[in-house]
Amino acid sequence: MNDPGLAASQIDVVSIIERTCSVFSLIGSVLVIATFSLSKAFHKPINRLVFYASFGNLMTNVATLMARTFINDVDSAGCQFQAFLVQMYASSCRGGSGRASANESQVHARRRFLDTVHGRERLSHLLLQV
Repeated sequence: MNDPGLAASQIDVVSIIERTCSVFSLIGSVLVIATFSLSKAFHKPINRLVFYASFGNLMTNVATLMARTFINDVDSAGCQFQAFLVQMYASSCRGGSGRASANESQVHARRRFLDTVHGRERLSHLLLQV
């Protein structure tokens, strides 16, 4: 089941990269879940979406950590389980967290901008009154 365009060593390298990236993603998901669970400041609707998406991301990462382990036995339980995880969770993770994060950062940037503008307004009022 090798790609005719890639050598076996190249496929192994791709598999190692896939697993390494999955580990980093798992760590990120665990941090998101821990942060949301331990801090009341993050209990906002947008963060709740990221929290729930992290569980789907965990399941997708389990599938990618399995990588090519069951590729030669497509009827095995492991291969079927991996296919189930990919079908159920991989498509639900794409983009959702990124869009939610971008929205959250825009909200915070706008809030910082408005705080800066209001601070400068107060300063100008003080200077004009003197």
